Amino acid sequence: YPSSVEEIQDILRLCCREVYREGDDVPTVEIVSVIPYGAGTSLEGHLNFMLPQDDSVESNNDIIVEIPVSLFESNNSGVSEQLKNETKKVRIKRKGGISLDMCNFQSIGELTPGDGFVKVGAGVTRNS
Repeated sequence: YPSSVEEIQDILRLCCREVYREGDDVPTVEIVSVIPYGAGTSLEGHLNFMLPQDDSVESNNDIIVEIPVSLFESNNSGVSEQLKNETKKVRIKRKGGISLDMCNFQSIGELTPGDGFVKVGAGVTRNS
């Protein structure tokens, strides 16, 4: 179970990777859908895993989009302004999905009693 922002970032990088295949006109980006699991309210959309993968829907196999080049940089703070604005064409391919348990994120941050606003971590329950 991840317990830091850095661990979440590492997991998300593993779920989106660029693949080069000989003969392709554009690189392929393989994406594993990530559905966060918080306190068990089912508001996170776990039923998205029921959707078919690209392999079973031929019309979705050739979705080509433009994405920022900086998307695959591990540390965007060191990316130049020119690279941040640069885009490239890629083919998107879905490869299933995972549920990411956020139970370790139990912080209670900002609280505004007057308007009932509370900023909490994804693992906070009403008993917290």
